[in-house]
Amino acid sequence: RKGIIIIDTLLNFEYIYIASEETFNNYSTFNTNFDNQNYEESMLKANKLYSKIKAAAEVRDQFELQLKQSNNALEDFYAYIGYEKSAWDKYSLNHTRNLYERAVTIYCTDVGLWDNYITFLLEHVRLPAFLQSIEYRAIRNCPWSGILWAHYARGLEANNADKEVVIGCFDTALSNKNLLSSLEDMVILLRAKCDYLRRLIDWSDLVTTNMLIIILINSTASEEYITDLRIAFEEALMYLNERFPRTPDPYYRIERYYAFVEHQLLDNEEKAREIWEERVNKRLGRSTDAWLSYIEFERSCGNIQKCQSLYKQAIIKNLDDPQRLTNVWLNMVHEIGTMDMLQDALVKVKQKENALLHQWQVK
Repeated sequence: RKGIIIIDTLLNFEYIYIASEETFNNYSTFNTNFDNQNYEESMLKANKLYSKIKAAAEVRDQFELQLKQSNNALEDFYAYIGYEKSAWDKYSLNHTRNLYERAVTIYCTDVGLWDNYITFLLEHVRLPAFLQSIEYRAIRNCPWSGILWAHYARGLEANNADKEVVIGCFDTALSNKNLLSSLEDMVILLRAKCDYLRRLIDWSDLVTTNMLIIILINSTASEEYITDLRIAFEEALMYLNERFPRTPDPYYRIERYYAFVEHQLLDNEEKAREIWEERVNKRLGRSTDAWLSYIEFERSCGNIQKCQSLYKQAIIKNLDDPQRLTNVWLNMVHEIGTMDMLQDALVKVKQKENALLHQWQVK
């Protein structure tokens, strides 16, 4: 019985808690009264454990003091949480979660805080039923956030909610006027809806040939899900075009996703090209990534001359990363280009470099 009490007390020194000092003092008294012959050895072990607890607690006391002095400033919560996440001394999942809970109680309308909290739990406690309640609290406090609605919808999916329930979640989110006014939130939410519908399809049941889909198993369901996915993409583009006709997504995330599904998953090259040409090429802006995605699509189809033409169109634009474009272009013409293609590329790249150098000198 005495041995059990000693072991149990030593285990208490593995955790940070308010009464750790009192426990240490009581443990000393206990050893004096009941195990005095081993007092020195026992207290050396206990002191080694307790000193670590004490040092860890003192560090956290400083963070608590800073929170008190700053009246619970959000940046101080982030600093405290960051320390807890990386703490080598007595890391505790519950401590970190408790800090997030304290923070969201005060800053309940901070989307970034909720997003950080949810992704932290996804990393460490991926239990759908547990996460769902927190995701629901997040959208209740921030109903304008596409990021948080996307988390909530994925939570429903993880909990095996019916399709109608998950789609209803997206529809409810899209009824929020504040969300509809944010391009980023709209793109994130609409892409999450397309993700969900894509995951419903069992792609292993499909064989494609000559741009025609042959359903091998579960024919009706697969056809329905593919139709739903295509409708979701079209509706997403309609929403974005209506809400942001003059300021489209600079990364063309929905368009690129749609083209990928049609080309890579459904083997519909013509539809993918239609998406790129009609929805993207006419208004491609500064996004180097978008241009390169379009060019990579044409290269995968074997249309090297088309790639060369697109590079020439792109290089005269005011791109966000022109050097990346020129590097990829030169790589292509070195790998598979003709002499004329290589020389054309070298001329255009040198002209672009000189223009950029001139701009830099003027500034």
